[in-house]
Amino acid sequence: MTPPPSFYDLTLQFHADMDLIYTDIASFRSIYEGFRTVHGDDAVKEVAFYFGQLLADNDADLAAVWYGGNADTLFSTIELRRIFEDFGAWAASLQ
Repeated sequence: MTPPPSFYDLTLQFHADMDLIYTDIASFRSIYEGFRTVHGDDAVKEVAFYFGQLLADNDADLAAVWYGGNADTLFSTIELRRIFEDFGAWAASLQ
């Protein structure tokens, strides 16, 4: 499954913002909001849809997808699943 271009934008945003030392998943909401401000609601929907597809695929290698987007390597597969789920929940709350 090929990631949408907005996925790469989000992973780059995470990489840049992680330098500011976010300590828990709750603080990621500010990263999401920053992504939304820069890239817009359509990109948020696109990434949320893509994350939903990845989470539904039990064989998807979340770490390979995430790191293939040149994102920071600080997250385990379990943490990535939580980030994908959290982003999806946040995106759904915008509607």
